[in-house]
Amino acid sequence: HGLQLIRRAAALGHADAVVWLARAYHQGTALPTNLVAAYALHFLALQDQGDVAQRLAAYKPPFDDIMSGNELARAQQLITDMAKPGNFLVALDAATTGL
Repeated sequence: HGLQLIRRAAALGHADAVVWLARAYHQGTALPTNLVAAYALHFLALQDQGDVAQRLAAYKPPFDDIMSGNELARAQQLITDMAKPGNFLVALDAATTGL
């Protein structure tokens, strides 16, 4: 139940909830480890919701895990998809369940 509340708060743009989800996906705390989701969520938590595409090239996640070029491309696409109004959870769920 707590995870659902955090997901809903993150979808509403509450930065603390987005950071919690990012850490959970990075560390595998209550959720399966997923570096793509962790990268995308950290980016969204730390950025204002202005021009997302302009900042992606220079962004470095706050963890040292090495991501493949494919994972990085998927994370960047996930950022774009989650930033669309009303699409946060739909995009996150699609990326983390492989749908």
